[in-house]
Amino acid sequence: MTAVLPKQSHIVTPAEHEAFARLSGDHNPLHLDALYARRLMFGGCVTHGVHLLLRALETYAQTHEDVGALVRLGARFFSATHPGEAVQVEMQTDRDNHSGIVVTDVHRRVVAKVQAEWSGLRPASISLLSHAPPQGNACERLSDAGIANGGGSFPLFLDPSAAAYLFPRLSSALPATQLAAILGTTYVIGMRLPGHDSIFSSLNLSFTDTLTADHPDLVYKTQNFSAERRFCRIAVSSPGMSGFLEAFVRPAPAVQPSFSGIQALIEPDLFAGQHALVVGGSRGLGEVCAKLLAAGQAHVTLTYREGAADARRVVAELADAGASAGALRLDARDAEFPELAAFLSSGGRITDLYYFATPPIFTETRQFAYTAFLEFSDIYIHALARLFEMLSGPSNDGWLRGVWLPSSVAVDTRPEDMTAYIMAKQAMEYLATDWSRKYPRIHFAAPRLPRLTTDQTVTLSPVPAEEPAPVLAGLLQSFAKGRHTS
Repeated sequence: MTAVLPKQSHIVTPAEHEAFARLSGDHNPLHLDALYARRLMFGGCVTHGVHLLLRALETYAQTHEDVGALVRLGARFFSATHPGEAVQVEMQTDRDNHSGIVVTDVHRRVVAKVQAEWSGLRPASISLLSHAPPQGNACERLSDAGIANGGGSFPLFLDPSAAAYLFPRLSSALPATQLAAILGTTYVIGMRLPGHDSIFSSLNLSFTDTLTADHPDLVYKTQNFSAERRFCRIAVSSPGMSGFLEAFVRPAPAVQPSFSGIQALIEPDLFAGQHALVVGGSRGLGEVCAKLLAAGQAHVTLTYREGAADARRVVAELADAGASAGALRLDARDAEFPELAAFLSSGGRITDLYYFATPPIFTETRQFAYTAFLEFSDIYIHALARLFEMLSGPSNDGWLRGVWLPSSVAVDTRPEDMTAYIMAKQAMEYLATDWSRKYPRIHFAAPRLPRLTTDQTVTLSPVPAEEPAPVLAGLLQSFAKGRHTS
């Protein structure tokens, strides 16, 4: 018979997240560099999978007295969570003392499944280093050949006080050599092999009580690597432990075309006289839009929320080509948009709004999540309405003449795991239709874009996506011509 215990909730705080990075030595930028991670497929810093694995074992250990050494440990990581988010841990134990543990996120998605078999014994441990190897925070950046032929070793390490801070019950019950070996797996994947561009997929470890080395090392070597699937399997061993790890090599962030590479897509002077505000213009589709508008002689003010460096890069690229551009910070969740308000109060004026603000899109499951709908609505409806009120009101002196609100073909195709997103986009379209009746002097458009290549649409398994520049160029030209005839 299998016993199912009540779910327990835990929030991985930013302090715990950083403490785990120090404990494990895994300082991969996917976990710790917020500006870099926001451009990756998960949209921000990700909690270490092994952190969640050990959190699951800690939760089990807090409710069981017979926890000791592990005999076997398996885990598979299905999705990602972010620091500051709550996870739910649900435990199942059968009569043979096998522990099945499921970790879910705030959207009720399964993040990880863990299988553990305990011996109930606690064999002696051996001497360990108290800190990560001197390689420090540098992640390996390996070619495909380097991954296929990868391998190496490092001394096992464990800081007992740091382990006790995060996992008090587990660190007192589990042999230090076993805990160090588990922590060593995330160090292998995140820092060594595949390293910089890794996504931990699974682990399968077996343990014995045979410890022979005086100074134990963890040894790792690629068993096989598929360049097509971007998937590798890595054999690992240390005193008393053997097994394998699996990981994907994540795709690089999408790089949008240069200004010089897309100028020919736009008719010269098509946007002359426009002062365009491109919200979210520092990267992605907003960056492409800003460049296309500048190619048609619009003066462009693009906005960013966190990516000031990206904004400066785009503005400098346009300026070097003789285009007119500037940037300001705008967080769609701000109540008053202070930098834009200051821009308008100092005499700046906006004739056209292009709105690319968006939260991470692919966050849902097949079950409708009302909280996700509220998050999308906050950006696509509430923030947009406040921004439109500012630009259509006295502070902009009636200059606004065009509002371009990209929607999505998902409104037509209705993927089952995007209901909240689709509902919010449809509401945005309705808002644009309503505004077009109330403000006849302003031209509105909400075209449904096909799947385009951006940071958000990059996936481990290739999914067809169109290049954004030609698609946006055609739609923007239609909008400009309609704006002049409306």
